[in-house]
Amino acid sequence: MQLPSDLPHVSLMDGVTPLQEMPRLREALMSDGRSCPRLYIKRDDLTGLAGGGNKTRKLEYLIGDALEKGADTVITAGALQSNHARQTAAAAAKTGLAAHLILFETVGYDDPAYKTSGNLLLDNILGAQVHRQAKDADARAVFEEITAKIRTSGGTPYLIPVGGSNAIGSTAYAQVFLEIQEQAKATGIKVDSIFHANGSLGTQAGLLAGRALAKGGPKVDGVSPGHCEPDVRAYWGRPRQRRRRACGFSPSWRRIRTSNGGDGLSGRACCPHRRHFARPCLYRQSDGGDDCCDT
Repeated sequence: MQLPSDLPHVSLMDGVTPLQEMPRLREALMSDGRSCPRLYIKRDDLTGLAGGGNKTRKLEYLIGDALEKGADTVITAGALQSNHARQTAAAAAKTGLAAHLILFETVGYDDPAYKTSGNLLLDNILGAQVHRQAKDADARAVFEEITAKIRTSGGTPYLIPVGGSNAIGSTAYAQVFLEIQEQAKATGIKVDSIFHANGSLGTQAGLLAGRALAKGGPKVDGVSPGHCEPDVRAYWGRPRQRRRRACGFSPSWRRIRTSNGGDGLSGRACCPHRRHFARPCLYRQSDGGDDCCDT
C-alpha cells in the first residue's frame, strides 16, 4: 500500500528510520511486578536534517508543495526554541529557499541562554530571518505584515503552519504508518498500538490517515503535553478532513476517544499527568535514546 504518487515531495532525509526494541525500559517498567508488552520506538529523531526530528518528514511534502507553486520564501511560526522552526530553516537552506521564522516568547524562562542559544542559535546559523514576537502578539497580523513585505520586494512567499500540521504536512505520517507496518512484517513483530506525542495534532491526523489507507492496523494513541479534551475536539478537524481528500480516501473520522471517556474508534488524545514527565528520563536511562514531540 502506497500514497498517491503525484503528491509534491522533496527528499530531505536518508532512507527509513529504525524501529528499535527497548528491552531495558520494559524491564524497568516491570520492576514492581506489573506486566508490560514488548516496547519498540520509531527513531524519527534520526531523520538527519539539522539534528533530526519528526518535522523533517512533514517538510518533505510542504517544501515540495512550495517549490511546485513557485515560492522562493517560506514563512512559519512557533515558540522561541521551536524544533519545527529550526528544521524549516534547514529545509529551506537545503532547497535554496529563504526562510522567515516568527517566534513567540510563549515560555516564561528568564535564563538569557534560552533567548540566545539552542534552536535559536541554529536558526541564525542556517540563515533564517527571525522575527521575535511577544507572547500576546497578534499572530495573524504579523503573518500578514511579513507576507506583504516579501511580496512588495518581489518575493513569492509560502506559509507553513505551526508544526507543519495541515493536510499537506500530515501526509508524511500516513506514510510512516505504512512504513511501520512494513518494518513490523519484515521483522516478525506484531504491533498492537502506536503511542506518540501530540502538539499540533498533525502527526496523529497523518497516522490515522495511514491506518484508514491500510484498512486497519495498530490503534493510534496521542499523548498531548498541552491540549486537553475541549482543545483537542476544537482543533482536531482542521488537518484530518483535508488530509482524507488529498490522499483520495474517505475514512470515518467522526468519533474520537479521549482520556475523559469518549467512545470513538479513530484515536485517543490523552492529557498529561505529573507522572508522565518522568518517562522520558526513564527511557534515556534505560535504553539510551532520545524522544520527539509534535511541536
